[in-house]
Amino acid sequence: MPRNIKNAHDLEKSGILKGDPVHIGVAGPGQATNDAIFAGRLVEGNEVVGIKITIRGAEKDVLWADLIEFWQLPTTLCLSEPQKVHRLDTYRDRIYGPEEP
Repeated sequence: MPRNIKNAHDLEKSGILKGDPVHIGVAGPGQATNDAIFAGRLVEGNEVVGIKITIRGAEKDVLWADLIEFWQLPTTLCLSEPQKVHRLDTYRDRIYGPEEP
């Protein structure tokens, strides 16, 4: 079951990484989607004040105060097979180093 991420503490505990598919809902009627990609933390000074997301190619900044629903979606349900393979290859390269040609 997904857990709603409401602040910087929850964000760090979630283990979410840049490029992970997420569900997001913001203040206002009908303002929710499962098509968002986590793009990073929104930082002012030394404080994480929100998140950066990408929805259909457009990057948006969302403050914690505007965020109603935010959780990571399982990549096995959201990504196409080539996307899954690419993410797995990238993860392996980070852990074990790039394969030699």
